[in-house]
Amino acid sequence: MHLKVNMSLDLGKYVGFFKLLLEEILVKCAKQNIYVVELRHIPEMLFDDDRKPLGLKEELSVIDEVLNKVRRDLQLDTSEFHLKLVITGLKIVGRHHIVKMIDSIVDGRSLTSLIAGFDMVNEEDVTPPILSFVPDIIQGKIKDH
Repeated sequence: MHLKVNMSLDLGKYVGFFKLLLEEILVKCAKQNIYVVELRHIPEMLFDDDRKPLGLKEELSVIDEVLNKVRRDLQLDTSEFHLKLVITGLKIVGRHHIVKMIDSIVDGRSLTSLIAGFDMVNEEDVTPPILSFVPDIIQGKIKDH
């Protein structure tokens, strides 16, 4: 099988490499006695060998699978070693992206307990202020109940 990957842009989004990176991060954290790992994550950007997007459900399953592997391999108690995802929205991409990330939180919380929060990023002076996204955040909170 041949996989064409733009090394500078796509490698971290390729699911095989993402799994290796995530596992390495979790192992290093555990070995340093860091037992709550918070990962900023933009959902639905991972792709498979055919460059097909994984989708939210499969992506969360991959993350959970890596977490459980590290727990098994290092014999870590599931009640002591935790991974928490903070879904990240890029303000610079625009309102559609922010709404999609909020929807990913709502949908993802029914699939996993890994999702802990939401964070919007990008410089305030070159992107819309957080205040302009408040209606979308409120709508997401309403959907989440």
